[in-house]
Amino acid sequence: MSDGHVRYYIDGALVADHDRGGPFDVYPRQDMSLNFNQWFIDLTRHSGGTSTYLEQVDWVYYANNEVLTPEAAAERAASYRSSGVRFTDNLAGC
Repeated sequence: MSDGHVRYYIDGALVADHDRGGPFDVYPRQDMSLNFNQWFIDLTRHSGGTSTYLEQVDWVYYANNEVLTPEAAAERAASYRSSGVRFTDNLAGC
């Protein structure tokens, strides 16, 4: 959160900007988690049978108690990538 806003970016593009204290106060009030594979199935178009899902994630970077620009987060992920780090998980201590 910075300047009273919570901003969410995907691939460097701002996808949501919420201000704290407005009509939709979205600032987290409790511990949060990072989850993948939360599938939302369109039951109106799904007629049964086998479903196939494609998920492509190169890197997710989380900075605890720190505000970063999308460019700075991408640089940090690139640093991991260039040094050969394919996976690290340090969310447990956050």
